[in-house]
Amino acid sequence: MQFLLILLSLISSIVNCQLKRPNIIVIVADDYGWGDIGFHGSQQVRTPNLDLLASSGIILNNYYVSPICSPSRSALLTGYHPIHTGLQHDVLNGGQPYGLPLQYKTLPQYLKSLGYQTHGVGKWHQGFFQRSYIPTERGFDTHFGYWTGHEDYYDRTSQENWWGIDFRDNDKLANLTEYEGQYSTDIYTDKSVDIILRQTENTSQPLFLYIAHQSVHAGNGREPLQAPEQYIDRFKHIKDQRRRTFVAMVSALDDSMGKVFAALQKADILDNTIIIFTADNGGATGGADGKSIDNSIGSNWPLRGAKYTLWEGGIRGNAFIWSPLLNKHYISDHLMHIQDWLPTIYSAIGGNVQDLGPIDGIDMWNVLNNNLKSPRKHVLHNIDPLWNVWALRYNNYKLISGSVFNGDFDGWFLPPGESIHLSLNNSIAHQTCEVYKTLKQINYNFNELIKQVVVNCNKSLKSECHPTVKPCLFDIQSDPCEYNNIYDRKPDIVDHMLVVLSTYNASAVAPGNKPVNWRANPALHNYVWDIWM
Repeated sequence: MQFLLILLSLISSIVNCQLKRPNIIVIVADDYGWGDIGFHGSQQVRTPNLDLLASSGIILNNYYVSPICSPSRSALLTGYHPIHTGLQHDVLNGGQPYGLPLQYKTLPQYLKSLGYQTHGVGKWHQGFFQRSYIPTERGFDTHFGYWTGHEDYYDRTSQENWWGIDFRDNDKLANLTEYEGQYSTDIYTDKSVDIILRQTENTSQPLFLYIAHQSVHAGNGREPLQAPEQYIDRFKHIKDQRRRTFVAMVSALDDSMGKVFAALQKADILDNTIIIFTADNGGATGGADGKSIDNSIGSNWPLRGAKYTLWEGGIRGNAFIWSPLLNKHYISDHLMHIQDWLPTIYSAIGGNVQDLGPIDGIDMWNVLNNNLKSPRKHVLHNIDPLWNVWALRYNNYKLISGSVFNGDFDGWFLPPGESIHLSLNNSIAHQTCEVYKTLKQINYNFNELIKQVVVNCNKSLKSECHPTVKPCLFDIQSDPCEYNNIYDRKPDIVDHMLVVLSTYNASAVAPGNKPVNWRANPALHNYVWDIWM
């Protein structure tokens, strides 16, 4: 009898411990540039929900991602840098027979071992040529969204070498008729809200919800920028039609964040939830001679460069963390990389980080939560042996070499209609948005003023940089916009960074990219992007 009582007590302790584990909500915004969020000083965009959440949490002001989609997502999901998973070059294409290698365990797989239910909504982009690569085989209990890298916001078609429908409910084609004419941001928001509200029926398992929005990535080539008219009408003051539509896409994403936040409170789980928001790379913006990436018109202003590049505009990510479990609310200058999320989340929920093995990510939970000195001194931005580009961060310094797209996107790109002088009206309380209403409802202790995180460029010491001739060195703390190349003035720093770079390079695996295979053509699969090998 005594043994039975001890056993029951042990089971009860395990259950209670499981119940106390916080819910984890990770939101990934696609191609969301530094200059397209309100608290970074844009005079065009309006992001009251994101502004308030960031201001009442921890803003990550020295945070980095990969320059393109697939590598960043792989780093977030595995804790490994893309040079160690073979995803360091370009993005996964729907017709290529490879993906995130199966030997790498993913974040949802780790969380399932701690009792979590795991749900994915939106973009996957980690491979699907074989069944073993799809989300529901990589740790997600459910996945609702799409497998390729981009698609139309209304008709669910994706153009990658060929046209095909890409809209998934787990491993099956989702009901196209049910969602006909609906905007994808709304669809994925509603699905996320539904998953959250179902938590009122499932109190035995904590929730991990990965919301990988299509927004604000460009759609297909024929109509890359799409938003509902009611959002476009909010920005009639923006004369450029393309930019007006893009900013409307941002506004829809911001509203989504408000609805998800309100749903967490309605489900009565907000007080034990950690929300992480991150971009996957810099914005797809305009370039030299009227060129643009993906026919989009995002903004990284005033940072240099764009998506695909290793300039700050391609890799310095919008990010914050919000939770009632945080000890402090502040603007963090801790050096951090997207690969750090897996160990940071695992630590935050009470897991033993040693269980994760020899990953590249660093546990930042205690550092962020208590504003302690960061253990991270280096961030490898990338080493791409096929495009012959690389960049490394060491403390305040950044060493960069090479260029993509013939240097067309190596400059600074002010979007049409945006003011060159960034600022923020810090008296605006954003009192009509969902986040504000919810914070008031729960009596959350926060300063209603929006925190201002505006980058100030120093152009006074501008010096030439030709990264295809020899590397360039910048002091990112004093020169965040990369105007002043100090390579010749800091030989000791350069030498140290080259040694570190060579160490990283020695551990890199070869890029795993494969040629496009004709068997992937959706025309062979009822015009659907499907498992094909």
